[in-house]
Amino acid sequence: LPARGQGWVHKFTTVSITILVIGGGLYLLYFLWRRRVNLRPLEEQAVTETAAIAIEEEPTKSRIQLFGEFELYDHHGVERSKELSPKLRELFLLLLLHSNGNGRREITTDRLCIILWPDLDKNAAKNARGVTVNRLREFLTSVGQIELSYSGNVWKLSMDRDLSCDYFDYERLRKLIGTGSALERPGYLQEMVEILRNGPLLSGLNYEWLD
Repeated sequence: LPARGQGWVHKFTTVSITILVIGGGLYLLYFLWRRRVNLRPLEEQAVTETAAIAIEEEPTKSRIQLFGEFELYDHHGVERSKELSPKLRELFLLLLLHSNGNGRREITTDRLCIILWPDLDKNAAKNARGVTVNRLREFLTSVGQIELSYSGNVWKLSMDRDLSCDYFDYERLRKLIGTGSALERPGYLQEMVEILRNGPLLSGLNYEWLD
């Protein structure tokens, strides 16, 4: 080709390459922008789902469930009831249900032995009581927020205010309904339904002293 023709071809090639580079760059920017837009809803969804899980898990911390299956959660939200042997579990539940001043008889030393060790003589029952009480105290220390005390020949459990118990909540609502004060508390029926929907008291456990 003549020199003039070669110059035109060179200019055309340079302009074409420049257009391709600019176009490719713009397309890449557009692709990255679209990808970021498409990923954003997924990120927001992940954050929302994480928050929802946290909200669902929060109520499991520091609570005792007696309606339905017995469950005991420590302040870390760990379920601990399965660590109790049958005798420790019965002792814990016996004392718990008779410690909130709901009209149930207090648990004295003699009554405790009669209920839990009816077939043992006095000395054997005393030894069994001592071993079982010490093991329960060790367990409650590891759980936290629950204390086993003995005063005036009466055994009882004391709980921190941060530890909730559905049975105690039920008793408070029942008293409010009995006195007519529940009408001053909006949503009390819903609270009662939320408690009772888990099932009967200590479902699956049959104790002669449980009435």
